Amino acid sequence: MKIVFSSNTKIKRICLYFLFSFLFLEFFLSCVSKNNLEQQMSEAQKYYAEGEFSKSFEIYKKIADRESKIEAYQMLCHMYGQGLGIEKDPERAVFYFNKIKDAAIQNSAEAQHILGIMYENGDGTEKNIEEALFWHLKAAESGNAESQSNIASIYYTGALGTRNFAEALKWYEEAAKNGDLNSQYMAASIYLDGNSGLQNYEEAVKWNMQAADRGYAPAQYELGRMYFEGEGIERDYKSAFSWYEKAAQQDYAAAQNELGIMYLNGTGTEQDYKEALKLFQKSAGVNPRAQNNLGWMYENGLGTDKDFKEAEKWYVKAAEAGIAEAQYNLGNLYYFGDGMEKNHKEAFRLYKMAAQRGNAYAMYRTGAMYENGEGIMQDYEIAVNFYLDAAENGYAAAQNKLGDIYLKGEIAPQDYEESFKWFSESAKQGNAAAQNSLGIMYMNGYGTVRDYQAAEKCFQEALDNNYSEARANMELLKRKTGKR
Repeated sequence: MKIVFSSNTKIKRICLYFLFSFLFLEFFLSCVSKNNLEQQMSEAQKYYAEGEFSKSFEIYKKIADRESKIEAYQMLCHMYGQGLGIEKDPERAVFYFNKIKDAAIQNSAEAQHILGIMYENGDGTEKNIEEALFWHLKAAESGNAESQSNIASIYYTGALGTRNFAEALKWYEEAAKNGDLNSQYMAASIYLDGNSGLQNYEEAVKWNMQAADRGYAPAQYELGRMYFEGEGIERDYKSAFSWYEKAAQQDYAAAQNELGIMYLNGTGTEQDYKEALKLFQKSAGVNPRAQNNLGWMYENGLGTDKDFKEAEKWYVKAAEAGIAEAQYNLGNLYYFGDGMEKNHKEAFRLYKMAAQRGNAYAMYRTGAMYENGEGIMQDYEIAVNFYLDAAENGYAAAQNKLGDIYLKGEIAPQDYEESFKWFSESAKQGNAAAQNSLGIMYMNGYGTVRDYQAAEKCFQEALDNNYSEARANMELLKRKTGKR
């Protein structure tokens, strides 16, 4: 049976066809326009980052005139205000600032967020944290995760005068629930912070894991650190290695450095000096700790040939960045003259600098240079003070040195009780010389009650640590006690 359409039906079909075609074309053009706009914004941002401000300004101006885009208004306000790519014009800066404010008043969440940032940074207006918070709260009510994160940051940093960890956490978690990766990481940081009063390792792991699983490198690094140190989670070097590796693959410099250390020491993986060297080299461009580690590799010929000049170069970079360990290592190069002339004055300067930054080894070396008058005028009192600093920071060699100083009474008043105390502290850490000296103290009753049994134990511990001088003392003790 043949169906015959009426002319009205045909017309309707034609109209519907053209209507759908028009709607599809409009949708297609809208997508093209949106993609083109995003491409233009990206191009303007690129030019700005590269310092080509005139090109950047031209693109932002075209976007603002044609699309009324809030972000373009923000950049024009900033560029007119600073005179970037265009002659400085405060009136035009205010013009664009007011356009953003008008949109914010009309409840544009994007405008409210950007206005909050501008008040926060003093960009295009006077810096006003209270006003910034007001507009961020407005945007946050609409679910703007970036403003929620900004509110959290204001409370976290104490921009209003005092830090408020509870409010910061509340807003970081709001933003985190909306998928903001940095907020997930920051919520974890607050839960990890013992000073926040909100420490909760389970929550810290949860938020870091969410961000890390979505590829956020800082969270991956933090999980690696937690597994490595066993903080709030069972220590697991293989898991630490895995998370560090994920972050390192994203060129996260701190993770590259830590991964290099794991390869260097063979922790959680097979020891591989060459791989460690590669990772330190990658990280060293921006990471002073990696610069120090790279210097160490060159100094000791690990994964490469020994190269003292190259070691010096990297130690200098790290030392200038304030890394105490690098200052100490560089001091050693100059003190011992490895691959260069000895320079005790420069060694002293570096040791003292590292000592002031809390490096116990450097405290000890500074003390030794004051004692011996190397690179500085001899001063026993200052020497003892530096030895004491090192000893109180747990350095066993310094503790043993103090024990010896107070036993002999040559550069400080003789004090058997102090001598006994410091030999004891050093011996606990397995220092063989201190174990031997502590045995002498017990054997003779210096600074303590005479105790032959304790003396024997100390001499034996020293012998077990291959300290040959303890053998004669053990024999003397046997003669004293009649033992054979």
